[in-house]
Amino acid sequence: MEKLKTFEEALKLIKRGERLMREGWNGKGMYIYLEKIDNNRTLTRRPFIVIKDTDEMFVPWVASQTDILAEDWICYKELPIEKQE
Repeated sequence: MEKLKTFEEALKLIKRGERLMREGWNGKGMYIYLEKIDNNRTLTRRPFIVIKDTDEMFVPWVASQTDILAEDWICYKELPIEKQE
């Protein structure tokens, strides 16, 4: 896994489709990614960040101040997102 420094760097990678996690998170296998608009659906929605939590569930995520100021962001590259769901 490639180590990053800041949330700003992590956010740039999320916008490119990468999945990211923090070394400081206690939950095993937790990561965040950008859920993009699917034009094939009948609903119109804006992109939003999702987290895979410790219960293997995917829920909307909002960064805490601790997450924003953290310098321990890492790329998560084990399986494609489609295979995780």
